[in-house]
Amino acid sequence: MEQNKFEDILLNVKEKTHALETKLPHLTKHYYSFTESAFKPDELDAKTKQLMALSIAVYTHDRYCIVYHAKGAVDQKATEQEVLEAIGVAVGLGGGAAWSQAVTFAHDAYLHFVSK
Repeated sequence: MEQNKFEDILLNVKEKTHALETKLPHLTKHYYSFTESAFKPDELDAKTKQLMALSIAVYTHDRYCIVYHAKGAVDQKATEQEVLEAIGVAVGLGGGAAWSQAVTFAHDAYLHFVSK
């Protein structure tokens, strides 16, 4: 997979999000507030929350969220082993479809962002 693909996915989400912000500012403001609260460190630290989100993204086959939370895991200093264990949980619940996302796209996204 082209390494720019992950950057392109992040850029695409940012551009589409900006377009939605201008058309639905009230909705996006509340969505951002909600997600900010969900990811705020509390009993669970920010790294754990990013790993959970990555695992959920793998389980739901959401490539945009896989990329976003793989980058989030890197930003929170997650190790490769932590990422692999988190996506392993998704595979345990999601079977073959989650496996294919985990061993290719999710791991590749992590490796892309950790190498930057």
